[in-house]
Amino acid sequence: MPVTRATKNRPLVIHEPVSSRRTTKKSGIDSQAEVWVAKKLQGKYPPLTSHSKSAIDLLRGNLYFYGGYRPEDKREVPTADFRVFNIKTKKFVNLTNSLTHIMPADPDSDVKPEPHAKRLPRLSQPGMALLEVKGNPIIFLFGGYDFDASSGADGTSSALVAIDITRKQWYYVQFEDSDFSPPTPRIDPIVVGINEKLYIFSGLTGFGNNWVYHRSFSIVYFQLGRCSKWVAVDSPYPSNVPAGHVFGKGLSVYDGKMILLLPGRKQETERIHFEKDNIFHFAPMHNNFIQANVKGSLPKDVVWFYVSPLDRSFNSPQGAPPYGTPGAVPSVIICTWLPHKNGDLSPELWKFVTFPTNTFFPLGVIDRVYDLEVDFQRFALIGNRAFLLGQGDYPEKAAMCNTYVEIPMEELLIKHEPD
Repeated sequence: MPVTRATKNRPLVIHEPVSSRRTTKKSGIDSQAEVWVAKKLQGKYPPLTSHSKSAIDLLRGNLYFYGGYRPEDKREVPTADFRVFNIKTKKFVNLTNSLTHIMPADPDSDVKPEPHAKRLPRLSQPGMALLEVKGNPIIFLFGGYDFDASSGADGTSSALVAIDITRKQWYYVQFEDSDFSPPTPRIDPIVVGINEKLYIFSGLTGFGNNWVYHRSFSIVYFQLGRCSKWVAVDSPYPSNVPAGHVFGKGLSVYDGKMILLLPGRKQETERIHFEKDNIFHFAPMHNNFIQANVKGSLPKDVVWFYVSPLDRSFNSPQGAPPYGTPGAVPSVIICTWLPHKNGDLSPELWKFVTFPTNTFFPLGVIDRVYDLEVDFQRFALIGNRAFLLGQGDYPEKAAMCNTYVEIPMEELLIKHEPD
């Protein structure tokens, strides 16, 4: 266990409030209504934490949560909590103590390692992503600050942890001997999974009063059951990515042919502003960055946000139109937490049509969401169903999410469809 860090070397803080909306009255519960009504979730709720990470399994309708630290913990030591929320059952399941740790097999040995019960490492602000590998969902944690590092060691990490969801096993990914050393350790990187590769962008160099971001990307070729490979390590951003530009989130679009890179927070007390020139697309085929010329009404003064892909068959009964045909440009839904009434925050939704359209459309839900009187913390869009998760007026005050509201995405998108 490392020595607790001093104030100048404290864990990441971005001044997100514990509550985005104060609950002042009972939340309405109507088991018949499908949308715009607060309902109670089931199962083992995740505790209220700051800086927990999440990943979505779109194929199975699962949302995974990892880590974060309790608001009352002044040392801000992360947990190893690992939970899953299922869209069909509306239930949380606690997987924290269900996982086993296994050492990767030695290819030169006939001895097969045996798994043993062990929690995930306690990582502060790793990058998190999910890959579908040979029909198996694998969740990856990269980097962060490792609170389980040996005493006296700098816990900033460049290790890659794989969690095999099917087998409920986790392990540190081993790499082939090559010309590449591991990437420079980093905190809070962007990690995007496409096919059998992980793309890693940005990340902080360490904790401290002045944030400094890495201006580089790395690529992992993951091989299930074998040693993986670093395809690129700490490759510098090209000159068309301006000095001082910060990437905050990323996700795959065009079935993995592009990665959408959205802006981040430049310093811990600053908010996030979407500008006409601070959104990029990364093309994995040639590893090049394409700056978007963004149009429309842009999100400003954002405290935090989530982004999810919009299923291209959403408004098409015939299924997703092929790329290159009208209406085939992929879109994403961005959920931003914005200052609203009485010093509170409230979520607002935006549709962003990606390359080459690059246009924002606000969906105008901020007042409707605020009036629900629920302290929303998370957003998830899985298939054609969208949910806000948060704290309702129930006894479980220590829970991050005990209430959900389903949002009528089809209705919203038709209403705000551009002429």
